[in-house]
Amino acid sequence: MADIWFFVSSLFFTWYFVIPSALVLTCLVHYDSRFWAGLMAVGLSVSLYSLTAPSLITLLIVVASFIPIGFVWSFFRWGKHCKHLSELTDRPVRSSFDPASNVSLIAYWVVFWPFSILESILGDFLDLIKDIIVIHLASKYRKISDKYTTDSTN
Repeated sequence: MADIWFFVSSLFFTWYFVIPSALVLTCLVHYDSRFWAGLMAVGLSVSLYSLTAPSLITLLIVVASFIPIGFVWSFFRWGKHCKHLSELTDRPVRSSFDPASNVSLIAYWVVFWPFSILESILGDFLDLIKDIIVIHLASKYRKISDKYTTDSTN
């Protein structure tokens, strides 16, 4: 049992885990996968805590500053969200802009603000990578299916 714990702790509680996890978490935030983002955030928090072993005072300062910074970020993100909604249509629906009907979205930005900031910076790049992968895979699948189908125009 000690060998299993050593393997798990040496794998997940290292900086080699934290950096890729932060990138994966950013992708989860970008593609709005809230459950998996929350699960990954818990694992990442445990890893960071075990790596840094902060004092109680430092931990309290970090926790006390985390939520206010998240609220500041959520104001910016809400403005960006409203701008995006207004660009989608000529006459946006007023209820789409009601913060009371978007509480879960705003709370999501407050809690995941570090990764939401990364997502805002890397979002277009993530979409580009996804599009390249999808186009590449679609062409491979098309080639496979073309081998077994005939053209109906002949």
